[in-house]
Amino acid sequence: MDEPFQGVCPVLNTPFKDNGDVDHEGLVNIVDYAIDKGCRSLSIFAMNSEPTKLTPSEKIETLDTFMNAAKGRAHTAIGVIEDSVKGAQEMARLAEEKGADALILFPPGRVPPQGERFAKFLEAIAGEVSIPVMYQDAPRTTGVSVSTEFLIDLTRRIPNLKYSKVECPVPVRRIDELQEATGGALRCMSGNGGIYTVDAFRRGAWAVMPGVAVVDRFVELYRSFAAGNLDGARDIFENMMPLLWFEDQSLEFFIACEKQILFDRGVIGSTHVRENGLRLNAFDLDELRALVGRLQGASASAAAA
Repeated sequence: MDEPFQGVCPVLNTPFKDNGDVDHEGLVNIVDYAIDKGCRSLSIFAMNSEPTKLTPSEKIETLDTFMNAAKGRAHTAIGVIEDSVKGAQEMARLAEEKGADALILFPPGRVPPQGERFAKFLEAIAGEVSIPVMYQDAPRTTGVSVSTEFLIDLTRRIPNLKYSKVECPVPVRRIDELQEATGGALRCMSGNGGIYTVDAFRRGAWAVMPGVAVVDRFVELYRSFAAGNLDGARDIFENMMPLLWFEDQSLEFFIACEKQILFDRGVIGSTHVRENGLRLNAFDLDELRALVGRLQGASASAAAA
Protein backbone atom coordinates (compact mmCIF):
# COMPACT_ATOMS: atom_id res chain seq x y z
CA MET A 1 0.00 0.00 0.00
CA ASP A 2 1.10 3.63 -0.50
CA GLU A 3 2.31 5.83 2.36
CA PRO A 4 -0.64 6.50 4.71
CA PHE A 5 -3.00 9.13 3.29
CA GLN A 6 -0.57 10.25 0.59
CA GLY A 7 -1.92 11.41 -2.76
CA VAL A 8 -5.72 11.20 -2.74
CA CYS A 9 -7.83 10.49 0.34
CA PRO A 10 -11.51 11.15 -0.42
CA VAL A 11 -14.16 11.85 2.19
CA LEU A 12 -16.91 9.29 1.69
CA ASN A 13 -20.60 10.08 1.78
CA THR A 14 -22.97 8.33 4.16
CA PRO A 15 -25.66 6.97 1.83
CA PHE A 16 -29.29 6.77 2.93
CA LYS A 17 -32.22 4.84 1.58
CA ASP A 18 -35.29 6.71 0.33
CA ASN A 19 -36.90 6.19 3.76
CA GLY A 20 -33.95 7.87 5.48
CA ASP A 21 -32.27 4.77 6.92
CA VAL A 22 -28.51 4.37 6.57
CA ASP A 23 -27.75 2.32 3.45
CA HIS A 24 -24.96 0.00 4.62
CA GLU A 25 -24.82 -1.87 1.33
CA GLY A 26 -24.47 1.45 -0.44
CA LEU A 27 -21.57 2.42 1.85
CA VAL A 28 -19.76 -0.80 0.97
CA ASN A 29 -20.32 0.05 -2.69
CA ILE A 30 -18.78 3.49 -2.17
CA VAL A 31 -15.71 1.95 -0.50
CA ASP A 32 -15.36 -0.52 -3.38
CA TYR A 33 -15.82 2.29 -5.91
CA ALA A 34 -13.10 4.46 -4.36
CA ILE A 35 -10.62 1.60 -4.11
CA ASP A 36 -11.40 0.49 -7.66
CA LYS A 37 -10.63 4.03 -8.85
CA GLY A 38 -7.16 3.85 -7.29
CA CYS A 39 -7.58 5.24 -3.75
CA ARG A 40 -5.49 3.64 -1.01
CA SER A 41 -6.68 5.96 1.74
CA LEU A 42 -10.26 6.76 2.72
CA SER A 43 -11.95 8.93 5.32
CA ILE A 44 -15.42 9.12 6.81
CA PHE A 45 -17.27 11.32 9.30
CA ALA A 46 -15.80 14.53 7.93
CA MET A 47 -18.47 17.04 6.94
CA ASN A 48 -19.23 15.46 3.55
CA SER A 49 -20.35 12.33 5.46
CA GLU A 50 -23.20 14.16 7.28
CA PRO A 51 -21.90 12.91 10.67
CA THR A 52 -23.97 15.36 12.69
CA LYS A 53 -27.15 13.89 11.19
CA LEU A 54 -26.44 10.38 12.51
CA THR A 55 -27.69 9.06 15.84
CA PRO A 56 -25.04 7.64 18.22
CA SER A 57 -26.01 4.06 17.41
CA GLU A 58 -26.07 4.77 13.66
CA LYS A 59 -22.59 6.27 13.87
CA ILE A 60 -21.21 3.11 15.47
CA GLU A 61 -22.97 0.84 12.95
CA THR A 62 -21.75 2.99 10.06
CA LEU A 63 -18.21 2.94 11.42
CA ASP A 64 -18.37 -0.86 11.61
CA THR A 65 -19.55 -1.12 8.01
CA PHE A 66 -16.88 1.24 6.77
CA MET A 67 -14.04 -0.43 8.67
CA ASN A 68 -15.09 -3.94 7.63
CA ALA A 69 -15.24 -2.88 3.98
CA ALA A 70 -11.92 -1.00 3.99
CA LYS A 71 -9.89 -3.28 6.27
CA GLY A 72 -6.62 -4.36 4.66
CA ARG A 73 -7.46 -2.47 1.47
CA ALA A 74 -7.02 1.18 2.40
CA HIS A 75 -5.74 3.42 5.19
CA THR A 76 -8.65 4.84 7.19
CA ALA A 77 -9.20 8.23 8.86
CA ILE A 78 -12.24 8.73 11.09
CA GLY A 79 -13.71 12.12 11.94
CA VAL A 80 -14.43 12.89 15.60
CA ILE A 81 -17.17 15.52 15.87
CA GLU A 82 -18.55 15.69 19.41
CA ASP A 83 -19.59 18.59 21.61
CA SER A 84 -17.99 17.29 24.81
CA VAL A 85 -14.45 16.21 25.65
CA LYS A 86 -15.82 12.99 27.12
CA GLY A 87 -17.88 12.19 24.01
CA ALA A 88 -14.94 12.95 21.71
CA GLN A 89 -12.58 10.81 23.79
CA GLU A 90 -15.03 7.92 23.71
CA MET A 91 -15.40 8.15 19.92
CA ALA A 92 -11.63 8.42 19.48
CA ARG A 93 -11.00 5.29 21.55
CA LEU A 94 -13.73 3.41 19.71
CA ALA A 95 -12.29 4.28 16.29
CA GLU A 96 -8.83 3.15 17.37
CA GLU A 97 -10.21 -0.10 18.82
CA LYS A 98 -11.92 -0.83 15.50
CA GLY A 99 -8.65 -0.45 13.61
CA ALA A 100 -8.66 3.14 12.33
CA ASP A 101 -5.28 4.40 11.14
CA ALA A 102 -5.91 8.05 12.07
CA LEU A 103 -8.48 10.44 13.50
CA ILE A 104 -9.70 13.80 12.21
CA LEU A 105 -10.32 16.23 15.08
CA PHE A 106 -12.95 18.96 14.87
CA PRO A 107 -13.92 21.81 17.20
CA PRO A 108 -17.10 21.19 19.18
CA GLY A 109 -20.17 22.63 17.50
CA ARG A 110 -21.64 24.38 20.53
CA VAL A 111 -19.71 27.26 22.09
CA PRO A 112 -16.37 26.30 20.53
CA PRO A 113 -13.45 27.09 22.86
CA GLN A 114 -10.73 29.47 21.78
CA GLY A 115 -7.02 29.83 22.47
CA GLU A 116 -5.62 27.81 25.35
CA ARG A 117 -8.97 26.18 26.11
CA PHE A 118 -9.19 24.92 22.56
CA ALA A 119 -5.62 23.61 22.63
CA LYS A 120 -6.45 21.67 25.80
CA PHE A 121 -9.63 20.31 24.19
CA LEU A 122 -7.60 18.88 21.31
CA GLU A 123 -4.86 17.62 23.64
CA ALA A 124 -7.40 15.75 25.73
CA ILE A 125 -8.73 13.86 22.70
CA ALA A 126 -5.40 13.15 21.00
CA GLY A 127 -3.98 11.93 24.32
CA GLU A 128 -6.56 9.14 24.46
CA VAL A 129 -5.14 7.32 21.43
CA SER A 130 -1.81 6.19 20.03
CA ILE A 131 -2.71 6.62 16.35
CA PRO A 132 -1.98 9.83 14.40
CA VAL A 133 -4.48 12.68 14.46
CA MET A 134 -5.35 15.35 11.91
CA TYR A 135 -6.75 18.80 12.66
CA GLN A 136 -9.62 19.98 10.44
CA ASP A 137 -8.80 23.65 9.84
CA ALA A 138 -12.06 24.68 8.19
CA PRO A 139 -13.53 27.90 9.61
CA ARG A 140 -16.17 28.09 6.87
CA THR A 141 -17.86 24.96 8.23
CA THR A 142 -16.72 24.81 11.87
CA GLY A 143 -16.89 28.53 12.69
CA VAL A 144 -13.47 28.31 14.38
CA SER A 145 -10.43 30.17 13.02
CA VAL A 146 -6.93 29.43 14.24
CA SER A 147 -3.59 30.98 13.35
CA THR A 148 -0.61 29.29 11.77
CA GLU A 149 1.26 29.89 15.02
CA PHE A 150 -1.47 28.08 16.95
CA LEU A 151 -1.07 25.01 14.73
CA ILE A 152 2.71 25.08 15.00
CA ASP A 153 2.41 25.20 18.79
CA LEU A 154 0.00 22.26 18.68
CA THR A 155 2.64 20.11 16.97
CA ARG A 156 4.88 20.69 20.00
CA ARG A 157 2.14 19.91 22.49
CA ILE A 158 0.52 16.95 20.72
CA PRO A 159 3.11 14.35 19.64
CA ASN A 160 0.66 12.40 17.47
CA LEU A 161 -0.60 15.46 15.56
CA LYS A 162 0.77 14.47 12.16
CA TYR A 163 -1.68 16.03 9.68
CA SER A 164 -3.68 19.19 9.09
CA LYS A 165 -6.53 19.41 6.61
CA VAL A 166 -6.10 22.98 5.41
CA GLU A 167 -9.35 24.72 4.44
CA CYS A 168 -8.79 28.17 5.89
CA PRO A 169 -8.80 31.38 3.83
CA VAL A 170 -5.81 31.43 1.42
CA PRO A 171 -5.12 27.77 2.22
CA VAL A 172 -2.12 27.22 -0.05
CA ARG A 173 -0.22 29.99 1.73
CA ARG A 174 -0.83 28.25 5.05
CA ILE A 175 0.44 25.01 3.53
CA ASP A 176 3.63 26.90 2.62
CA GLU A 177 3.98 28.31 6.13
CA LEU A 178 3.34 25.01 7.90
CA GLN A 179 5.75 23.13 5.64
CA GLU A 180 8.51 25.65 6.32
CA ALA A 181 7.91 25.90 10.06
CA THR A 182 7.73 22.15 10.70
CA GLY A 183 10.17 20.95 8.05
CA GLY A 184 7.37 18.91 6.52
CA ALA A 185 6.73 17.03 9.77
CA LEU A 186 3.13 18.27 9.79
CA ARG A 187 1.70 16.85 6.59
CA CYS A 188 -0.84 19.13 4.96
CA MET A 189 -3.98 17.87 3.27
CA SER A 190 -5.73 20.12 0.75
CA GLY A 191 -9.51 20.19 1.18
CA ASN A 192 -12.13 22.59 -0.20
CA GLY A 193 -13.47 19.89 -2.51
CA GLY A 194 -10.18 19.85 -4.41
CA ILE A 195 -10.38 23.33 -5.94
CA TYR A 196 -6.73 24.14 -5.12
CA THR A 197 -5.26 20.73 -5.91
CA VAL A 198 -2.43 21.57 -8.31
CA ASP A 199 -1.24 24.63 -6.40
CA ALA A 200 -1.41 22.66 -3.13
CA PHE A 201 0.71 19.80 -4.49
CA ARG A 202 3.23 22.27 -5.88
CA ARG A 203 3.59 23.76 -2.41
CA GLY A 204 4.20 20.43 -0.75
CA ALA A 205 0.75 19.16 0.20
CA TRP A 206 0.84 15.51 1.24
CA ALA A 207 -2.60 14.79 -0.20
CA VAL A 208 -5.88 16.14 -1.47
CA MET A 209 -9.11 15.21 0.34
CA PRO A 210 -11.95 15.74 -2.16
CA GLY A 211 -15.35 14.16 -2.41
CA VAL A 212 -15.55 10.64 -3.79
CA ALA A 213 -17.83 10.97 -6.82
CA VAL A 214 -15.15 11.85 -9.42
CA VAL A 215 -12.16 10.62 -7.44
CA ASP A 216 -10.88 8.75 -10.51
CA ARG A 217 -9.91 12.10 -12.03
CA PHE A 218 -8.09 13.20 -8.85
CA VAL A 219 -6.12 9.94 -8.90
CA GLU A 220 -5.16 10.57 -12.53
CA LEU A 221 -4.12 14.12 -11.63
CA TYR A 222 -1.95 12.99 -8.72
CA ARG A 223 -0.27 10.28 -10.77
CA SER A 224 0.56 12.81 -13.48
CA PHE A 225 1.94 15.26 -10.93
CA ALA A 226 3.98 12.59 -9.11
CA ALA A 227 5.47 11.48 -12.45
CA GLY A 228 6.65 15.04 -13.10
CA ASN A 229 4.02 15.79 -15.73
CA LEU A 230 2.81 19.14 -14.42
CA ASP A 231 1.18 20.13 -17.70
CA GLY A 232 -0.76 16.87 -17.75
CA ALA A 233 -1.88 17.42 -14.16
CA ARG A 234 -3.01 20.94 -15.05
CA ASP A 235 -4.97 19.68 -18.06
CA ILE A 236 -6.90 17.27 -15.85
CA PHE A 237 -7.43 19.92 -13.17
CA GLU A 238 -8.64 22.58 -15.58
CA ASN A 239 -11.13 20.15 -17.08
CA MET A 240 -12.46 19.37 -13.60
CA MET A 241 -12.75 22.95 -12.41
CA PRO A 242 -16.22 23.83 -13.77
CA LEU A 243 -17.68 20.84 -11.92
CA LEU A 244 -15.71 21.50 -8.72
CA TRP A 245 -16.75 25.15 -8.62
CA PHE A 246 -20.37 24.24 -9.33
CA GLU A 247 -20.42 21.79 -6.41
CA ASP A 248 -18.73 24.24 -4.03
CA GLN A 249 -21.73 26.59 -3.68
CA SER A 250 -22.36 25.33 -0.14
CA LEU A 251 -21.63 22.23 1.94
CA GLU A 252 -25.16 20.85 1.58
CA PHE A 253 -25.15 21.58 -2.15
CA PHE A 254 -21.85 19.74 -2.46
CA ILE A 255 -23.27 16.71 -0.64
CA ALA A 256 -26.36 16.66 -2.86
CA CYS A 257 -24.23 16.85 -6.02
CA GLU A 258 -21.89 14.09 -4.88
CA LYS A 259 -24.79 11.78 -4.08
CA GLN A 260 -26.44 12.51 -7.41
CA ILE A 261 -23.26 11.60 -9.32
CA LEU A 262 -22.85 8.39 -7.30
CA PHE A 263 -26.49 7.54 -7.97
CA ASP A 264 -26.13 8.22 -11.70
CA ARG A 265 -23.05 6.00 -11.78
CA GLY A 266 -24.96 3.16 -10.12
CA VAL A 267 -22.93 3.19 -6.91
CA ILE A 268 -25.80 4.00 -4.54
CA GLY A 269 -29.55 3.48 -4.83
CA SER A 270 -30.80 6.82 -3.54
CA THR A 271 -29.83 10.49 -3.55
CA HIS A 272 -31.46 11.03 -0.15
CA VAL A 273 -29.88 13.76 1.99
CA ARG A 274 -31.05 14.00 5.57
CA GLU A 275 -32.66 17.15 6.88
CA ASN A 276 -31.66 19.83 7.26
CA GLY A 277 -30.39 19.12 3.81
CA LEU A 278 -30.75 20.43 0.30
CA ARG A 279 -32.33 18.93 -2.80
CA LEU A 280 -31.22 19.66 -6.33
CA ASN A 281 -33.89 21.23 -8.53
CA ALA A 282 -34.34 20.53 -12.25
CA PHE A 283 -31.96 23.31 -13.30
CA ASP A 284 -29.28 22.14 -10.82
CA LEU A 285 -29.60 18.58 -12.04
CA ASP A 286 -29.38 19.54 -15.70
CA GLU A 287 -26.22 21.61 -15.16
CA LEU A 288 -24.59 18.97 -12.94
CA ARG A 289 -25.13 16.23 -15.52
CA ALA A 290 -23.86 18.47 -18.31
CA LEU A 291 -20.64 19.18 -16.39
CA VAL A 292 -20.11 15.52 -15.51
CA GLY A 293 -20.75 14.57 -19.13
CA ARG A 294 -18.11 17.02 -20.33
CA LEU A 295 -15.67 15.66 -17.75
CA GLN A 296 -16.22 12.08 -18.90
CA GLY A 297 -15.94 13.13 -22.56
CA ALA A 298 -12.58 14.80 -21.94
CA SER A 299 -11.32 11.74 -20.05
CA ALA A 300 -12.29 9.45 -22.92
CA SER A 301 -10.56 11.76 -25.44
CA ALA A 302 -7.38 11.82 -23.35
CA ALA A 303 -7.36 8.02 -23.09
CA ALA A 304 -7.80 7.67 -26.86
CA ALA A 305 -4.91 10.07 -27.49
